Amino acid sequence: MEFSLEELMNALVQRMETMAMGIEDLRFRINVIGTALTDSEVLDEKIVKAAVSKQLQLMNYLESNSQELIKEETVEKTAKGIYNWFKCDLKAIKKELENYEKMMKQFAQETMAQEKGRIEIASSGLMPDLNKFNKKKM
Repeated sequence: MEFSLEELMNALVQRMETMAMGIEDLRFRINVIGTALTDSEVLDEKIVKAAVSKQLQLMNYLESNSQELIKEETVEKTAKGIYNWFKCDLKAIKKELENYEKMMKQFAQETMAQEKGRIEIASSGLMPDLNKFNKKKM
């Protein structure tokens, strides 16, 4: 049985799209359950914070086989973000997104400043592609 590269790529892309839809469906269901629990006052910020702390510690242990402590600030920010999402607090979510965008812009600027003056040399295999690109531009 033979497969062309195109058939293989199509199968992989289709599988990835199916997985992405499954993840989105799961995310939606978790958000609905979290919102329902928050609205019924079964879930509060303290409970979310404890759960976040446990999960981060577990992930840290499994990934690095170490007993490093998770920063309290990380736990606080993550728990607050999750709880605000479950509460559907649009103002808090918008503020978090704005802060995130500012942080990413600052990071990009710092990265660009570090890269300034740096010269990179392309491999010789890229020259034919560059020549084709230049001919198309003219």
